[in-house]
Amino acid sequence: AAAADALLRQREVCSLSLRPRVQYHNLEARWITQGGGSSGNQPFHEVDLRGAGHVAAVSDSGVDVHSCFFDDAENVVSYRADNAPVNPHARKVVQYTSFNDHKDDVWGHGTHVAASLLGKASRSTSILWDNPNGIVEDAKLAF
Repeated sequence: AAAADALLRQREVCSLSLRPRVQYHNLEARWITQGGGSSGNQPFHEVDLRGAGHVAAVSDSGVDVHSCFFDDAENVVSYRADNAPVNPHARKVVQYTSFNDHKDDVWGHGTHVAASLLGKASRSTSILWDNPNGIVEDAKLAF
């Protein structure tokens, strides 16, 4: 509170407000996007469609490559606006062509969209639900 008061006394500061922490929740996305509606059915998985051997392309605001859905301790993702390299050995992100400033990557729409499609948690997390992975969780991502 004291820091906020000190800032507000500066003539260059017009206003001050808290920025809420926004985060995505993929609990429902997995079965809703498979057409399951409110039933929880997963018709893609019922016919074993999980994306193994495939790469899906997504274009959106950006992807948090450090999220548990996309992280890769052995392969560093290269952000490039042109001629982005392709790494077929990457766990999830095989290519990242980026035209943004990465400010929206961590909690942005692109991370939610890509995780809903093909995110796969790489490690034990604090996630409270059973399976937050994407529809085709075994596919890789070209962004």
